[in-house]
Amino acid sequence: MKDVILRNMERLIDSQQDSVEDHIEPMTSWKWHKLYKLSCRFGVTPWIADGIRIRQHDFFMQIPDDLRQQFFTTQEQRSEENLEKFRMHLFRSERRLNHFKPESLLNYARDFKHTITNIEE
Repeated sequence: MKDVILRNMERLIDSQQDSVEDHIEPMTSWKWHKLYKLSCRFGVTPWIADGIRIRQHDFFMQIPDDLRQQFFTTQEQRSEENLEKFRMHLFRSERRLNHFKPESLLNYARDFKHTITNIEE
């Protein structure tokens, strides 16, 4: 499952679609700043800025004013390649989480305990 920052990033990017009904989830100022840093790293800031404009009246769109201005004044060029890379990152991270099985975690914990026990001896 994706964290709230990635879910909100995805919702803001998808805001241009008319059929989007998901609302922005509440986030702290720290999380909004983290979202900004991630958007810069992935190069999707222009799409996020558009989403902020479109969803400005959402109840939980409580983005700090200084950060809102940063989104709108970023001179980043739109790149479909960057947007595709971001979507691939979301897809891969979701697949990794889906392949994580509880029984494999239990086996991993047993192996780890056995390894530590052998080291101590």
